[in-house]
Amino acid sequence: MKLFRVIFYAFVACFATIYSCSNPPKEQIISHTQVYYDFINILDTNADEKPFFLAKQPLTWNLLDRTIQNCIDEYLPKSDSSYLRQEVIAAKNFKWNRDSIHDKIVIDFDSLYHIGNPTDTNGMQRMMNSERAWDRFHAVHGKKTEIYSYSIPLFSKDQNKCLIKYMASSYSYMSSSGGILYFKKINGKWEFIKNASNWVS
Repeated sequence: MKLFRVIFYAFVACFATIYSCSNPPKEQIISHTQVYYDFINILDTNADEKPFFLAKQPLTWNLLDRTIQNCIDEYLPKSDSSYLRQEVIAAKNFKWNRDSIHDKIVIDFDSLYHIGNPTDTNGMQRMMNSERAWDRFHAVHGKKTEIYSYSIPLFSKDQNKCLIKYMASSYSYMSSSGGILYFKKINGKWEFIKNASNWVS
C-alpha cells in the first residue's frame, strides 16, 4: 500500500508539471482588453463621414479553420502558436463596450434578428424579422449603411504584428463581405500593411 501511494503521488506530481507547462497560469496570460480598444479606436473607419456601426459581438477566431490557420501561419510567427491559442481562449467572452469606443456606434447585431417575435425560433420567421429590421435600419440610416463586425486583434507575442478579422453586412449574413487585415507596428505606431484574406457572399 505504501509503495502504491508513492507511485500515485509521483504520477500526480508529474502530471501537474506537464499540465502547468502546457497551460500557463491565468496570471501569466496578458490581458489585452485595453489594447483591444486602443487598436479598434485607431482604425480609420469614418473616412466618408457617415456613422460607423460596430457590432457588439466580435467575430470569433476558429483556429481549426484551415484558411484562418494558414493566414496566421503566414503572417504571425509559428513559434507563437501556443501564445495565440491562449489569446483566443482568454477573450472568449469578450464583447465591445460602447463606453470605450470612440467615433463608432456599438449596436447589438443579434437584436436585428429578433424584432417582431423574439421568442420565435422558426428559421423562416427569424429571416422575415431580419429583413424587416434591416429595412427599418436602412430607412433611418441610409440604404447603403452597413454594420461592421470585428474580431479581437490577434497580436504576436512581441506585440509588433497583428491580424484582425472583419465583416461588413448590409442585409444579413447572406449579403456581406469580409476578410483578415494585417498590421505591423512601425516606429511605435500601427500601420495597415495589406488584406491578408478577403471574401464576398
